[in-house]
Amino acid sequence: MKLVLRDYQEDALKSVLKSFGLGNQNILVVMPTGSGKTILFTELCQKLQGWLGDDGAILVLSHMSLLCDQSKEKMNKFYPTMNVGFLRGSDMPSKKDNVIVSTMQSSSLDYKLYEWIKECKKEVKLIVIDECHREFNSSYQNIYEWFPKAKRLSVTASPFVKSKLIKSEYDDVAYTLPMQTLVDRKRLVKPILKTIKFDGKELEKKVALIAKIYMEKELGKKAIIFLPSKMECEVMANTLNDHGIKSYPITASTPEKERELIFNDYDDKFGEAQVLISCDVLTAGWDSYEAEVCFLFCDEDSSVSAYIQRIGRTLRPEDGDSVKPHHDKQTARIYAIGNSPTIKEGFIEKLHNLNYNPDEAIKNAESLEAEIELHELLDDTTSDEYKYKIETARAISMTKKLKMEVVEKYIREDRIPKRYMKNIMGSLEDFASTTGGKRKATQKQIELLNRNGVKIEGATKNEASLLIDVVAKTNNWKTKDDSKWLVQDGTHKGKKVWQLPHAYRSHVKKAFPDSKATKLIMKWEKEGKNGKV
Repeated sequence: MKLVLRDYQEDALKSVLKSFGLGNQNILVVMPTGSGKTILFTELCQKLQGWLGDDGAILVLSHMSLLCDQSKEKMNKFYPTMNVGFLRGSDMPSKKDNVIVSTMQSSSLDYKLYEWIKECKKEVKLIVIDECHREFNSSYQNIYEWFPKAKRLSVTASPFVKSKLIKSEYDDVAYTLPMQTLVDRKRLVKPILKTIKFDGKELEKKVALIAKIYMEKELGKKAIIFLPSKMECEVMANTLNDHGIKSYPITASTPEKERELIFNDYDDKFGEAQVLISCDVLTAGWDSYEAEVCFLFCDEDSSVSAYIQRIGRTLRPEDGDSVKPHHDKQTARIYAIGNSPTIKEGFIEKLHNLNYNPDEAIKNAESLEAEIELHELLDDTTSDEYKYKIETARAISMTKKLKMEVVEKYIREDRIPKRYMKNIMGSLEDFASTTGGKRKATQKQIELLNRNGVKIEGATKNEASLLIDVVAKTNNWKTKDDSKWLVQDGTHKGKKVWQLPHAYRSHVKKAFPDSKATKLIMKWEKEGKNGKV
């Protein structure tokens, strides 16, 4: 069967390959549940077969066996000639396999993988991390230490660890896809948030509240309920069953065969199972075309990641392809219950809106402001990423004021390497008195920037000078006789000659042709200085 990518999957694949081509080693892709992240990296593995050569390998990691099964199944289905092997439990890849699928639960994974690599004389060139919001623990880090030269592609629907944004941990956010885009294209049903206040902790009241809402508003609809513990799941299931609503608790201790029978019944439109109740088993790796109601509690232990993952279980269209007018399932209702003492009023509503409609995700200023707001909602204003976002917003404002349109665009699109962003405000303040100018950057400037990892097109000479200044500050470049270009008197005393407005330089040369300032300007122009170079 031929694999045909959807348009946004094509865009994501191109963005990933472009990002790696620009030299980024560790990149992130954010796509919502139901968008086909597994399809994306399946196609990527196929595209990179030539790049791997005879001795290269790709390692695909997940935290769940179910996700590993799905990955291998899709690879075998669409590319049966691709050599894909399992590494888990007693399963070991063969010598010919160059795509290795494994779960972090595999005992001594790093050691077994290293031994296989050594025996087969393979080199891991790429590591793909599925549901990468879980990768910040020692198990994953051990793997990365084994293969420090390998490129890494991390994919997730929820770029958070607990309630901390993790995008700053990567060299590049290569692609983001807002949930609203897929809803607008009828690839997902629209999530409708319904918040229910509940400040109590008593299990009986909690169970009674859910049962009441379900029977009054959603009776007969397939629902998923997320609760904190196995015991609460069992009590909830017993309560609903006592009311004639066929319900099952799904926990880590539910046998696999029993779980499969329950899922089959639930996924049958005319099956008896109406409600599934779970702690975290259904958070990732499982979706149902029939599920259209989700209940979840938001308390002090809630995480942003869990919220995004859980609501995603209900968003797939009932035919698995697209929402059609004749479908019964047109929306998914999300009942968020509770009001945590550790998050601000309205947090869930704002989180839901940011996740559903983030205004082109990370790609423009509006979403940057949304991310800043999210940090503030999470009381995360001391983190390095929050400070970085604030500085980025300031830089966008300053470049707009200075009419540095290309630099502004590149900052908005997160295309200037992060190591340089820490110095960009200092350079912008130095350039605050300069005029925009329309002259194009020189070839010498462009080549210098390219050599230092700043790939920029269409910049003016002034913009290139700014970026060179940033690079120089970041790399602690020494400049020869920098002080000789200081203006010694007048309005602009203390500034370097290239920081003077162009109109001011022209005026000084005409009005005071024999002055020290004119001689300084003429000398600088004759030597072709462009700032720091």
